[in-house]
Amino acid sequence: MQIFKNAFADVATAFETYLAYWNDGRPLVILGHSQGAQHATYLLHQYFDGDTIATNMAGSRRTSELRARLVLALPVGFRLFAAHGETAGGSLADIPACTAVDETGCLIHYRSYSEGYADFGNVADFYIDKVLAAEGYIHRAFALGDDALICVNPATTVADNVDDFFDVDGDAIPSADDIRVLSSTRFLGAVAAQSDDADGRQYYERYYSATCRDASHGDSYLAIGIHRCANEQTCLKDPIPLNGRIALGGLGLHLWDFTLAMGDLVEQVRQRTNIFLAKD
Repeated sequence: MQIFKNAFADVATAFETYLAYWNDGRPLVILGHSQGAQHATYLLHQYFDGDTIATNMAGSRRTSELRARLVLALPVGFRLFAAHGETAGGSLADIPACTAVDETGCLIHYRSYSEGYADFGNVADFYIDKVLAAEGYIHRAFALGDDALICVNPATTVADNVDDFFDVDGDAIPSADDIRVLSSTRFLGAVAAQSDDADGRQYYERYYSATCRDASHGDSYLAIGIHRCANEQTCLKDPIPLNGRIALGGLGLHLWDFTLAMGDLVEQVRQRTNIFLAKD
């Protein structure tokens, strides 16, 4: 626990320094992945949640003032929860999960797993948030049965034909109200080394489906399906793959949370920033 406190102290100092010397009143986007999302959540609670004094650097600032400048938060790949049936009131008191494409001041959070993944266990066992809540890092602790993990689908495109996608067993993905297609998945590193793209990236356009689904114990997750034969591509080999040893382990597709939705996340920030600026 102390190691996380020490790390967050550095994050908070860096943020306050940015506010004091470089932000100059501009809108804010907060993002992080995995442990970075953990610290982004702490930052959101301590600097944007409720209505208290958040920082005195370069003049006194209140959490409500900073929240009014929040375009979008993207704490992806950690564990954020809300009161059951609500969009906030859990890890964060006043920063809701996004529910509309034109909404600002909200957050996009998900943890991605392959379609058909089943080994979620009990999410309550994961939580150390009683300690975190008592020490002011989050709004309150998770209550099994009363709260649910947040999943906001990052995909910006509705799937043209759901029948084009299948799960890890090769079966058609189950129907749902939230089935979309990830517009542009971008791989770097070893996968990209196989690519002829001049920019060193490999793009998989409209290759994966994304659907928020519920599991047991209040778990909600982003289910990733794969295209049978992707548009304008000849049945590409899945670069992850969805049914691989890592993907079917306890972390699921955690390593690729941002990679899978990279094009969509960039678009989410672009669209919501334009909407935020237009309000002024």
